[in-house]
Amino acid sequence: MDGNFGKTIVPFPFDSHHNPEAIEYGKLSIADRIAQIKDDLTADERAAVEAFLLLCSGGTTDNSSFLDFLRWWAAGGHNYTTLMDTLITFKFRCGQSGFALRFFQEALDSKKLMYAFDSPVAQVDDYGDTVTVTCRDGKKFTAKRVICTVPLNVLNNVKFNPPLNAAKRDAANLGHVNQCVKVHAEIKNREMRSWGGVAYPHNKLIYGIGDGETPAGNTHCVFFGADANHIQPEENIEETIKALKTFAPMEIERVVSESPLSKPLLTTPDLP
Repeated sequence: MDGNFGKTIVPFPFDSHHNPEAIEYGKLSIADRIAQIKDDLTADERAAVEAFLLLCSGGTTDNSSFLDFLRWWAAGGHNYTTLMDTLITFKFRCGQSGFALRFFQEALDSKKLMYAFDSPVAQVDDYGDTVTVTCRDGKKFTAKRVICTVPLNVLNNVKFNPPLNAAKRDAANLGHVNQCVKVHAEIKNREMRSWGGVAYPHNKLIYGIGDGETPAGNTHCVFFGADANHIQPEENIEETIKALKTFAPMEIERVVSESPLSKPLLTTPDLP
């Protein structure tokens, strides 16, 4: 690409304004970039590359941005080992929710925090010197400035005055392309604690990895599907088990799944 592992194109992954050479790559999808390098890849290499990229995007090669992956790569130090360490190896002991709760507790301890839960926002009015946020139940909050962190897929449920710019409206209309399905499996095979595998494009789950031990001393493996429309684990557990065993022979004790199109959690303590 640039002969420098992307360091020339994206030297500053955390500040897009300092990566002028990356702008042209914003027009490319993953499919576009794969087409450019297809003659340099074997069939197995292409399958491995596409599976990993789809695992990260949760979408398709056509609707996943190549520039977004350039930024991911740069954020991992332009190095695959470091990237995988940041994605998989190092985790918060308390989990993401625990991490967020600690921020909240710190704010509470300052005695300067006012907050409201269970208050869906209906409208945001920016008057220049003040901003008013109106909730669906009629409650109103006024401040000098507002930081909006409304998730993209529900952003259209909030009315903004003045309206959001065209790019943000287009993004909200499109919605998030990530439809990743995640399946956790507790299995008896201890040798799979450090295992990793790809089953793409012939399997509904495309990428799997060993992720240590469970409290019971079994192996914990995590599997990913790139698009929730391809497999909904709780709808057909036998199909899910078949997809898991496509990767390797395994004795499955329990399965927990996460899907954006279905129930957030499924546990199956007694498998067929």
